[in-house]
Amino acid sequence: MRADAGGWDTRTVRLVFLVVVVGLVGFAGPSVPAPTIAAARAQDVALDPAGELFGVSCATSTYCLAVGTTAASWDGHRWHLLHGPPEPAGTVQMFMNAVSCPAANDCVVVGDFQSSRGDTTLAEHWNGTSWLPLAVGSATHARLDAVSCPTTAW
Repeated sequence: MRADAGGWDTRTVRLVFLVVVVGLVGFAGPSVPAPTIAAARAQDVALDPAGELFGVSCATSTYCLAVGTTAASWDGHRWHLLHGPPEPAGTVQMFMNAVSCPAANDCVVVGDFQSSRGDTTLAEHWNGTSWLPLAVGSATHARLDAVSCPTTAW
């Protein structure tokens, strides 16, 4: 268990993140009922106890995608663990650092793959069913930390 300078451990950050995400869903559309917040808290361990989440994007009040060392989608009632994008050979760790979802079937995730050869960029499109790689080059010792997609037209 690691802690940052503020003393937050991974489990605390993950729980706070889920509560914040559920709160954001309420602002994106109709209010999320209070039992949903409790369900998200209880489901935290079931998602991925070893995973960390770094970014979230909510296309609607019934669809959010959260990413980090794992990925999860929100359907308005509960979180669902997703398989991440395929990792290149030799990958030691994958970090999905940010996500932007202008629609439930149109999310872009960016980050990096870490290997013994260094970091390489990660950019993937999630269509609600599968991951598709996006061409951004594959510079060694590079990563992407932010993404913004205001519309589905690219």
